Amino acid sequence: MQSSHAPPAPPKQTDFRRRTVLPSTQRNAAQQGAGSTSHGGLDLASDDYLDRVEEELNRRVDHDTQSLVDGMRDLVALAKVDPSHPPHPSAAAHRALASQLKTEHMLRSAQSLLALSHTLKLLHLFGDGHAGHAAREKRQDELVDDIARLKARARELAGEQAVPEGALSV
Repeated sequence: MQSSHAPPAPPKQTDFRRRTVLPSTQRNAAQQGAGSTSHGGLDLASDDYLDRVEEELNRRVDHDTQSLVDGMRDLVALAKVDPSHPPHPSAAAHRALASQLKTEHMLRSAQSLLALSHTLKLLHLFGDGHAGHAAREKRQDELVDDIARLKARARELAGEQAVPEGALSV
């Protein structure tokens, strides 16, 4: 006799990705439903967002570059052998392991910089050319205004140092 309570079949395994609702999405939906204009952490203006992204990219470049410099410095220090004080026989294994670890760390940093440069190339290639042109024009206008202001200040200072004509005659 068969049992009427058969165990449930396990769910089918597929490579299909199920959409999930993230907590940030639920919060955004609740805020929008309440009439709020805030978007959680996304309430930055476009320029602020781009500044934040630029700072993050600069931080990554600085970190990876410093990692490469430190790794090279450490590898050179490991390669030094003082002839007056020969290393202990077990030090060779330690040096080999340390140099391998430093080299792997440097390779990860170099790979990160390579990936970052590829990303930046794609951003430049597919980026908005008009926005870049507008930013350059804005910066050019700021520089022209600064130059005019500095020239006016220089004329003002030169005028203060000029000796009045009546002061020379005795």
